[in-house]
Amino acid sequence: MKPIRMVIFDKDGTLMDFDAFWVTVSQAAVPDMLQSLALDPALADALLTAMGVHSGTTDVRGVLSWGTYSQMGGVMYDALTAAGVACDRNEVIRLTEEMYHRHAEEGGVQPACENIKRVLGAHIRCGRSLAVVTTDGPRMTRKCLLDMDIGHYFSAVCTDDGILPPKPDPMCIEVICEQFGYTKDEIVMVGDTMTDIRFARNGGIRVIGVAKTEENRAYLASEADAVVEDISHVADVLAQWEAM
Repeated sequence: MKPIRMVIFDKDGTLMDFDAFWVTVSQAAVPDMLQSLALDPALADALLTAMGVHSGTTDVRGVLSWGTYSQMGGVMYDALTAAGVACDRNEVIRLTEEMYHRHAEEGGVQPACENIKRVLGAHIRCGRSLAVVTTDGPRMTRKCLLDMDIGHYFSAVCTDDGILPPKPDPMCIEVICEQFGYTKDEIVMVGDTMTDIRFARNGGIRVIGVAKTEENRAYLASEADAVVEDISHVADVLAQWEAM
């Protein structure tokens, strides 16, 4: 089997601990959005639940794990209308992005595994290029990579910038193949949501799922080529594949 020459990583939940950042930011942004809309702050729990936040942790099936700000705002709008609240969909979506950016500094930016620099550096020493493809926007992506001091490990970073379509559309895979001259059997995706897996499948590349909990690993295992607890185990999977 050909050597793996490029590993594409999702950001949130894969490189960065998801709950430490996004649950904290959500718990600040959602009440602020409700206040801006002059709505009952008691609705915050229903909106967080609608996005997949339960008791301070996130279900990988929820929109907070895989969605863009527009998709998150759409889910919260639907939850509000289901609760009998009259509001404007476009305004909810606009405020979603505004409030998440406003409260971004409150989120804890923590690597999703120990010794993340050593883990990423080991791939590069093996001759692999690294990329990030995330549904997060460029501003938040830059902040998170900068705070973890890992941005320099990546040869390409694709975000929800309004130019390239977000995952699971495979356009970013096509762009990476063209930019670096890799074939699809030389590229592997690593991510923590079903959107990451569908992105890889749509683009014709292999995919490794990442999940901290047994429940989430079982969910991803139904469609991923392999599933690991965190990215420190990805190199072992790649070595096994390359030896076949």
